[in-house]
Amino acid sequence: MGLLARGLLRMESEERAGFVRTRRIVHLRVAPDAPVALPPAVASLIGVVCAAEPGGLTKDVVKQSLCE
Repeated sequence: MGLLARGLLRMESEERAGFVRTRRIVHLRVAPDAPVALPPAVASLIGVVCAAEPGGLTKDVVKQSLCE
């Protein structure tokens, strides 16, 4: 949440029609103007989100964080 507040990450939502209801899908993306020099913990989190792109789905971000 802190990275979202600082503008380093963007959260985009998409609505997909399902069989019974409309689902809201959340994508996490790295902001295009993110600085290069970041503290190590922040750089690690940004790297996890980058590895989960282009989809940026929450489940992909979690999967990448387990691999790191």
